[in-house]
Amino acid sequence: MSMLLMVEAMKIKVGNPLRKLVLIKLADNASDKGECFPSIAYIAEQCEISERSVQNHIKQLEADGLLKIESRKSESGLNKSNIYYLNFSGANAAPYGANGSISGANAAPSGESPAPVDGANAAPITSHIIEPVKEPVNNLIINGFDFSALNDELDKNLIDDFIKFRKSIKKPVTQGAVNYLIRELNKAISNGHKANELIEMTLSRGWQTFEYRYLNNLNQSTTSQKTNFMTLAERNRLVLESMRG
Repeated sequence: MSMLLMVEAMKIKVGNPLRKLVLIKLADNASDKGECFPSIAYIAEQCEISERSVQNHIKQLEADGLLKIESRKSESGLNKSNIYYLNFSGANAAPYGANGSISGANAAPSGESPAPVDGANAAPITSHIIEPVKEPVNNLIINGFDFSALNDELDKNLIDDFIKFRKSIKKPVTQGAVNYLIRELNKAISNGHKANELIEMTLSRGWQTFEYRYLNNLNQSTTSQKTNFMTLAERNRLVLESMRG
């Protein structure tokens, strides 16, 4: 989160309250360099608007020069969340009219006085209806947490169990904890492991989270166990030798 960018975002007038909310949410997820990659579904869930609305507002923010969009795909060719580069330097403080006026019912035509906001001649108030949030797709959002950076599919029931387990040990899940989990899972996924299997392993062993180094520890432990393992015939031979001694 970049506090500097959030402050700058709050100063900029974009002509629409929901668009302003989307811009602030992007700034909330951005690094100090202005780079972020939240999914459309995550932004929609956080702002309580539809994914289509988010897409339209981001498109307009790009047209206003407030951000650049970089599309990206996974190695399998599936779409991943876009990377957004916020750029507020030189941004027009009021792109939708002089003096910060917003286009709409109260915007006065050139050469005329602004429409009154009270009284008989007041312009009608336009109601902005917030569209319902659609269910997230492609496992991008699970229980309100953004998993779009994960390079594999996840079973929602496993994540439900993981969240419940974390609550039971007084370690509730946060987006920061999810980001760490994704980073460690991706290390293992790049070496041929499956995310669902790793989460199952984490739950079965009572781990607070998954870390890639745990796999190395397990491999070493398994090797050690194999080295010390004796067959039944070997054990019987040792017993006989001890009796003879």
